Amino acid sequence: MTKSIWSDPVFYDETAARAWFEAVRWPRGPVCPHCKWTKHYPSKKVGVYRCADMTCAKDFTVITATVMARSHAKLTQWAIAFHLAASGKNEVSIGQLQRLLGCHHHTARSMLYRVWEATRRGSLELPPTSGDVASSVPLATPSGSVTYTSLRQQWAVGSP
Repeated sequence: MTKSIWSDPVFYDETAARAWFEAVRWPRGPVCPHCKWTKHYPSKKVGVYRCADMTCAKDFTVITATVMARSHAKLTQWAIAFHLAASGKNEVSIGQLQRLLGCHHHTARSMLYRVWEATRRGSLELPPTSGDVASSVPLATPSGSVTYTSLRQQWAVGSP
């Protein structure tokens, strides 16, 4: 019997989803998205870090300054949305995502538009606003197309 893709903990466990997104975004450990400083301190809150640079000292998470920022959706929901967008032959519909996630239509629409934007740019990062070229996490293959295989290879980074 084949194992279902939905049995992967990334799709139902928030801790596993956060670990996967952190491994994809920060392969060498957390980096402050505000000042690009690599030293940080863990916060009392799970998944929240504080920049060790005294001039910055801002809190950040894996979703700070990404297309997932300012969203109330769970990381498991984001993982499902990215998986559906990358794995299907046809584009996933807003209604399909809404039914699968059990969320409101507007939430599904906002998530899907953000996922499409991330795959179009080939990065989870937000575009630079101050002239600095932000380092980004590529989601595309060298040919430029986003595929399930390229996304699945990045998932393997966070898998035990």
